[in-house]
Amino acid sequence: MPAESLPGRLAQKAADLCDRILLSRWLWSYVLLAGALVTLPNLGRESLWLDELFSAYSSFTPLSVKELFAEHVLMDVHPPLYPVILYFWGKVVGQSEFIARLPSYLALSAGLIGSYALLRPVLPRRVAALYLVIISFTPGVIYYAQEMRPYGLLLGVSAVLSALYVRFRRSITTDAPISRGLLWLYTVSALLAVYTHLYANLLLAALALPLLEQAQKRHARSNLRRLLCAHLVVATLSALWLFVHFRYGTLTAKMGGNFWIREADLGSHLGRFLRLLVGNPWGGLAYATLALALFVLSRPRAVFRDSWPLIAPVLLVFVAALATSFHTPTITARNLIVTLPLLALVVAHAANAAYAYAGGCVALFLMLLTAAGTVHSFSYRKTGWREAAMYVRRNFSPKSCAVPVRDLVDPDHGQNFAIYPRYYLGDTFRFTTTGPTVQPECDLILYDAHVTDKQGVEALLSKYGIHAPHQILEFHGAYVVVRRHGEERGATTHVAAAGG
Repeated sequence: MPAESLPGRLAQKAADLCDRILLSRWLWSYVLLAGALVTLPNLGRESLWLDELFSAYSSFTPLSVKELFAEHVLMDVHPPLYPVILYFWGKVVGQSEFIARLPSYLALSAGLIGSYALLRPVLPRRVAALYLVIISFTPGVIYYAQEMRPYGLLLGVSAVLSALYVRFRRSITTDAPISRGLLWLYTVSALLAVYTHLYANLLLAALALPLLEQAQKRHARSNLRRLLCAHLVVATLSALWLFVHFRYGTLTAKMGGNFWIREADLGSHLGRFLRLLVGNPWGGLAYATLALALFVLSRPRAVFRDSWPLIAPVLLVFVAALATSFHTPTITARNLIVTLPLLALVVAHAANAAYAYAGGCVALFLMLLTAAGTVHSFSYRKTGWREAAMYVRRNFSPKSCAVPVRDLVDPDHGQNFAIYPRYYLGDTFRFTTTGPTVQPECDLILYDAHVTDKQGVEALLSKYGIHAPHQILEFHGAYVVVRRHGEERGATTHVAAAGG
């Protein structure tokens, strides 16, 4: 056989092997095992970062459910489901970094496997399989499976809701009645979603509108009634919590301020969202390979036209998020992750359409995407609160030192700044919340991770009139300012003379 045919032969063998794996009845177990190998070793690898420390403080410090709601849930912007789960999880299972992040991994894994099980009966087998692999190894999905925040749970239930959306559309299109069991599952999943994050309401509205329109066009009165009843129940129970939060909590004040602003403009939001999909150069190469396969197919427009029922809800969520942000700046990349399962389905349909013509390219796309998710899982970094706390414990005595943090009240969260170092230092050290402080018997001046760089630390010190010679030690975004010199292991140092 000519040497020129070797790449083609290798590509065909890769495509055949990939197809055997995708069409295996045990695919779900392979993906679950691979996901565990990629995710579980990293649950405790990095320190908790600011938002995770806020979750730890909110859920682990209350002594009762009443205190949890009165002092924390009603003071935060998010619905109560995740803090309640984390509260009982911490009491029963534990509060270490690994254990505290485990619920996100479990909820997300269950949601992805459940959505795959729901899609298999109504989609071509390869499309459902491609969806499971793509969504499971998307870098942003892997990241949120390892974070002690509500986004892992939100992604899991969003995947189930997206799969049920596909099931309902199939029932309406074929003039079959929507299963009562699936309708109950949709209702329960929707309630879990809206009690996890406010953006779930946008996803539900974006799913409901096309379904109701399709049912009305096909004169499917029974399905229309069932869908209306399900969404009415969800809307009523969702509004109940919003009323409680508006009436007794701080949601009104949060939405009236700049609570959610984290990025500069719409372009930065979209850029960060794309990074959740791509993650790193491996992910970029993966999608470039798939794009090449689609051009080989030479009919990408037809592929995306056929996927329009999946693309439409994504666009509705983005438009609704942008529209609400004209009044209240709520749009951030992480809130838009509710659309990731639908986008994974779009990509799965495109990859399946290209498989017959460019199976080798599709197999390479899956391998590169798996590599992207794996590399991202083992390489991402978070703020080094743990390392900063280890330095403080190693070099200062709680008998003579307090830990100075900045102003008493965080202007964003309305919470004491001391909540952030409490997870790592609160069992032994006391805190002062009057900003950087020169202590008579201790060289510790400041412990902080809210500033963006060393220049920000210097500006903060100047604001509080700190002119003593000092040294800034950085632990990947966490800063410790001390009145001594010399490099410390694991820290980036910056020595400043008096006056900055």
